[in-house]
Amino acid sequence: MKYCLLRVCLPLLLTVALAGCAGMKSAQQPLSYTPQVFMSGDKCIYVAKKDNAQFILDASLTMNKNGQQNFLTAKNFISAVSQSLPADYAGSTGLRTFGHSEKQSKKETDLVYGMAKHSHEGMQKGLDSVMYTGGKSPLGVAIAAAAADFEAAGGTSALVIVSDGTRAYMDNAVSEVLKAKATFGDKLCIHTVWVGDDAVGKKYLASVAAAAGCGSAETAAALTDTAALAAFVEKAFLTCNPPPPPVVAPAPKPVPAPVPAPAPMAKEIITLNLLFDYDKATIKAEMIPALEQAKKFLNEDQAAAFTLSGHTCSIGTDAYNQKLSERRAAAVKSWLVSNGIAAGRLDAAGYGEAKPKYDNKTDEGRKLNRRVEIQSK
Repeated sequence: MKYCLLRVCLPLLLTVALAGCAGMKSAQQPLSYTPQVFMSGDKCIYVAKKDNAQFILDASLTMNKNGQQNFLTAKNFISAVSQSLPADYAGSTGLRTFGHSEKQSKKETDLVYGMAKHSHEGMQKGLDSVMYTGGKSPLGVAIAAAAADFEAAGGTSALVIVSDGTRAYMDNAVSEVLKAKATFGDKLCIHTVWVGDDAVGKKYLASVAAAAGCGSAETAAALTDTAALAAFVEKAFLTCNPPPPPVVAPAPKPVPAPVPAPAPMAKEIITLNLLFDYDKATIKAEMIPALEQAKKFLNEDQAAAFTLSGHTCSIGTDAYNQKLSERRAAAVKSWLVSNGIAAGRLDAAGYGEAKPKYDNKTDEGRKLNRRVEIQSK
């Protein structure tokens, strides 16, 4: 009898054990992305292509399947694009969600970050705050809300929609795109990024991008390739401007003969048009061409020593402006030393607001007074 029980029960136990193992199989992992680095240099000065950019994140019920695989893929993609934007990216950005669970928000669409000057930390905080999926797919409502955000901000705009497209076709997304285009025209471009496996949703998102007449239809899987991600970031967010041509010194005038004994030469002053931001001593990417010219000038006479003098506009107290001017001179010295100029050849000094060259009563004059000058000793 025991033998018979074993013959019957052992296969059944094995079947149950195998079914349990299958149930323990890990869910598919979301796609991951590697942020790309865009730095201005000799060949390219990167500037924001649009004044405003907003991401629309789909948090609807269909994004929840396989342990939120599609939802987490969408968040990973937006985070990587945010990190890829240059540190001095001047455009404003925002993050809007739709389709989320009522535990997240009772609104059909919610602006969880921005519109504000881009901050990766701010964007990531917004992404981290969106945790609950589970609602319908009112993509058209989100597009209409984004259009209102852009109208309030003014200027040109880019909209990036990250979604599986599932059931979005039941909403009026295309008609909302056409309304937005009637308002903004060429000032608005729309890019869609499809996640998941719903072919109908993919086709619908492509029709949303096509209705905009400016933008692109992408797939999240294709953009895991680093080159493809870099190309997308540049296409949607950045413009590569050529750096300004180097300043060419005029040809020296011929010296008549005979040449008399030269009189002592006046000290030469070179003004660097660095145009520091108000209350800042930070070297920005657009300052690099002028600094390169200064380095070239210093290298023409390896034995000469120079003084770097920092200046400010008249806003602020004398004591504060004195310290600020010293920091500006020190920042220029640090850059020159790190780029091959011997530290012993350079003295950094600050003069605060005491030596203005331009009218401190105007915005333009104050901007030009925030400068650094190089003078031979």
